[in-house]
Amino acid sequence: MTTATLPPRCSTGSSRSCRSLLLAALLAFALWNSQPLLAQAPGNDSFASATLLSGSTNIVTGSNTAATSELGEPAHAGNPASASVWWTWVAPDNGPVVIDTLGSAFDTVLAVYTGNTVGALTLVAANDDAPNLSTSLLAFPAVRGTTYRIAVDGYLGANGSVQLRLHLPVAPAAPDITSQPVGRTVPDNAGSNVTFSVTATGSFPLVFEWQKGGVALPGGTNDSYTVTNATIAKAGDYRVVITNSSGSITSSVAVLTVLAGLAQDAFAGRVTFAGQTNTVTGHNFGATTEAGEPLHAGVTNGASIWWYWTAPQHGLVRLDTAGSTNSAGTVLDTVLAVYTGTSVNSLTPVAANNDEAPGLLSSRLFFRAVAGVTKFHLRAEGVEG
Repeated sequence: MTTATLPPRCSTGSSRSCRSLLLAALLAFALWNSQPLLAQAPGNDSFASATLLSGSTNIVTGSNTAATSELGEPAHAGNPASASVWWTWVAPDNGPVVIDTLGSAFDTVLAVYTGNTVGALTLVAANDDAPNLSTSLLAFPAVRGTTYRIAVDGYLGANGSVQLRLHLPVAPAAPDITSQPVGRTVPDNAGSNVTFSVTATGSFPLVFEWQKGGVALPGGTNDSYTVTNATIAKAGDYRVVITNSSGSITSSVAVLTVLAGLAQDAFAGRVTFAGQTNTVTGHNFGATTEAGEPLHAGVTNGASIWWYWTAPQHGLVRLDTAGSTNSAGTVLDTVLAVYTGTSVNSLTPVAANNDEAPGLLSSRLFFRAVAGVTKFHLRAEGVEG
């Protein structure tokens, strides 16, 4: 049987004993409060909570103080895991990557793996000490899109601040064209300025050389080139050659078409066409209206051109302007009208149309033709000029 002995009560005759007990209690309290609190493990202590690295070059800092090892964790560079911290990196390109721990405050161990669980990793590269250093350095050929697991540990449990450096030299990217120059059509002697432009990617610097007919153009060293006051003499094939240290690329050809003045701008200069079925082309760049010219389909006159046709037989005739485009290459908003008569100020309307259907900018009309008797004057105009 065990009997507990209680300390004697303090009394007048036992003050020395009381003082001894009090001093002992104070000393025990002071010793307890002087014990350091346990350090908190770093956030990337476990494989599953690895810190993500990005890019082809990166420098990060951290610590492995209070880090641990995990069940199934491999030995890093032949050293049993003890205080490891983890990073994850997805290679942005192919090439030789170098990783080191230079700048870390302790004797490090470094290893790189592939795999998705700590107990089933495949070693890629590992190193204990770089030459004449206690920090670590390794290199390996990275494969674009591969996820690499990077472990930093302390030799024999060493710990402290960590600096991890990663560098993947990226080869300069050759130039590539993402938006080609587009051809343009303009009237002659209209003072039109035409700008060709290109959008390109690739490693800086990109050098641009605009050409006409394969010959370099003075001042054509930017991603766009402007032909000022376009005339027939300046019509032709334009392109740009883009070069950098990794190669060159040539754009598609953009054709500048400059149209001569129009005889058929005037009613008296109308162009004749024949047959039951026919397709004719032309342009109304620089065209005007004449004194006494009627409104066509109720639209204010803008830039009309004229044709002349004699019906070869009786029948229903269809006319349309489908396929007409403006100088930007988009659909031209046309007006189409048919008349009989011998002068522009005394015409008799036969049929007219602005838009062939809601939302459509081209024109279409129908009329009854009389063979060899009625001569029809066909007039087409662009609402946009």
